[in-house]
Amino acid sequence: MKQNKEYKYKFGNAYSVLPFYIFLICVNIILICNIPLIFPIVLLLIIDFLSYKIIKKNKLKWKIRNIVTKNLNFFLSSNKLVDYEEYIHFLFLKSYNVIYQPTIKYYFDDSELKVRVLLDGSQRCQKLADSGELLESLFSVPLKDIQREYGEITYIFELSPAKRLHISSIADISNYAYDNKITLNSNLIWDINKTPHALITGGTGAGKTFFIIYLIYAFKNLQADIFLLDPKRSDLSSMGNLVGDKNIAYEPNHIARVLREANEIMNNRYDEMRELNTNKEIGKIYSDFGMKPIVIFFDEVMAFMSIADNKLAKECNGYLTSIIAKGRQSGVFMILSTQRADTDFISGAIRDQLGLRLALGSNSSDGYRMIFGALEKELNKLSSSNGKGYIYLADGKMTQPCFYETPLIKSGVI
Repeated sequence: MKQNKEYKYKFGNAYSVLPFYIFLICVNIILICNIPLIFPIVLLLIIDFLSYKIIKKNKLKWKIRNIVTKNLNFFLSSNKLVDYEEYIHFLFLKSYNVIYQPTIKYYFDDSELKVRVLLDGSQRCQKLADSGELLESLFSVPLKDIQREYGEITYIFELSPAKRLHISSIADISNYAYDNKITLNSNLIWDINKTPHALITGGTGAGKTFFIIYLIYAFKNLQADIFLLDPKRSDLSSMGNLVGDKNIAYEPNHIARVLREANEIMNNRYDEMRELNTNKEIGKIYSDFGMKPIVIFFDEVMAFMSIADNKLAKECNGYLTSIIAKGRQSGVFMILSTQRADTDFISGAIRDQLGLRLALGSNSSDGYRMIFGALEKELNKLSSSNGKGYIYLADGKMTQPCFYETPLIKSGVI
């Protein structure tokens, strides 16, 4: 189904009575003109055939239009957002004389439904402009995004929910990591060159470690140099056979050294790229000069900042800030993980430069705001079900976090 034109919603019947009137007119013409029976039969067969072709072609479009109209009818009338008079007209067909209704337009394609409300300054229209969660329940599809512009608000609903990745072997990951891109689900692909760095949060049992391991294998498939900073000596310490034992740091001083050396490599790469870019072309990045990405996974970064002495914590925080601010073009990337994104350690300025943000398991409203910043709608509190949470990818297509399930890795694969 191709993208449809924009429809203007009108309160009233979901189905038009026009075809019924046309049928009655045809019957009357046949009776009055005394036309032989064979002609109306042939005409009826032709009409049936054409109707079948039209209905088959437009069945899904009409079904969605009918659902949208019926749901909006119910929503506006039950919330007293429309004024109308009901009356019975010819052949006892029910109709409505609408006195006031908000101006609503919508269109849809294969993947999403957009409902646009034109704000007219009335209190009832303003109530409709703050009803994202109610509309999400009304249509029974995820509310993907809310776009606010001068004089209007657009709700974007996801008609084709994303499908979770299923990993049955390590070899499967090679299908999901290529060209500096990592597939996150059927709808999301993370381009690390455009949206660098990541923040992953989640408590015990939320699935944080398994997602990090998926990313490690994915980056390995991208031929990246990988470093693991693991101050709590967690499950990541078993990845030495994949990334190399010398690329794993546990002790605070060793962790600080890895971050310091990463900063030096980053700055040296800028000098090298400047020398190699003889034509002074704008927008060149590390991969244009044959350099490999360098990815640093810093697990339990908040715990490290808490246990390290003030001088070392301040030093490491400075390295993190530098890499996050300047690392994209030189190909040095940070993947931070923690149980709680405390703003004492991750400021809003740093958070906003993390292209991928993922909150797994249950979080409070304050917890979600620490990770994602200002929210258009309240995110539901999820159970600590393994691998479920909310994700935000700053790729220009997503303005609000959406529900997400991490890749499901078959038992025994890792």
